[in-house]
Amino acid sequence: MKKFLRRLGLIASVLVAAPVVAVLVYDAVAIVPHLDRIEAVLAAADPEDAAPPGLIRRMIDAETGGPEAQVARMLAHRLRPGDRSGWRHLHELIC
Repeated sequence: MKKFLRRLGLIASVLVAAPVVAVLVYDAVAIVPHLDRIEAVLAAADPEDAAPPGLIRRMIDAETGGPEAQVARMLAHRLRPGDRSGWRHLHELIC
């Protein structure tokens, strides 16, 4: 019984740790190398784009639940303009 519980604990630990490790690896490989460019794009953004008027903000939130997914798609397109592979679709799905 002790061996079974030990194995069950190990399996549960792996099931919890695997997604966490996957997200950390994805962050290190796909996000961190582009942080400087992302910050430059955000710094160069028009102030009205950075903080849209209340009515526009409510329309964005009502349509999409928030601008995060659209911003991620726009940044991916800007950071990799020639990327026509299926990886772009995977990135959009994840974001």
